[in-house]
Amino acid sequence: MKKFSSLLPIVLFTLAISSTGVYAKDTQTGTTRTTPRTETITKSYEKRDAIITRQAEVRDKIEERKITQTQRQDERKITQTEKREVRKEEIVQRMVKRGQMLTERWKKRLQRLDDIFTRIKARIDKFKAAGKDTSSLDGLVATAKSKHDAAAAAIDKAGTTISSLTGTDKPQDATKTFVDSAQAVERALKDYHASLVEIIRSMKGMSEGTKTNE
Repeated sequence: MKKFSSLLPIVLFTLAISSTGVYAKDTQTGTTRTTPRTETITKSYEKRDAIITRQAEVRDKIEERKITQTQRQDERKITQTEKREVRKEEIVQRMVKRGQMLTERWKKRLQRLDDIFTRIKARIDKFKAAGKDTSSLDGLVATAKSKHDAAAAAIDKAGTTISSLTGTDKPQDATKTFVDSAQAVERALKDYHASLVEIIRSMKGMSEGTKTNE
């Protein structure tokens, strides 16, 4: 019993030395060596740092993706706007080209009607020279002259309207203006033609065998 009591302080001292620190120092080399517990803690910190770094990288990639998507959306909006502008310009250009072509046709139709009117007046002059009473035709001739002036004015106005369409940013309004001008010209030419037909009908009974082609 006394022997056991004498060994107890030695055992306790040994245990106290073994548990005093995490690190033990090599007396020969002077370097510090780690214990298994220290290695475990170090690895735990390294794993945690790796996880934090990975999370930060994922967040950065998500932000980059959002920025890229926003940029693409903006680019699509710009592209769609440009396409609409190009489309508007194409519509206007087609209307202008169509209007110019119609203007040339209207002028040719007006010229053909003028040629008929010229022949009609020449025939009336022959009737007068032959002593025929042409007073009943005077009002019709005046009406035809008025219809001619209206048709010529309508064509000129349509030409001006068509030229002003270039560069407009409202193709719908331009289309309506173009259609209105075209309809006005068509009505004026028809009225002019109808007035000439009326004169020809009135002239038929003045001289037997006289023919005036429309």
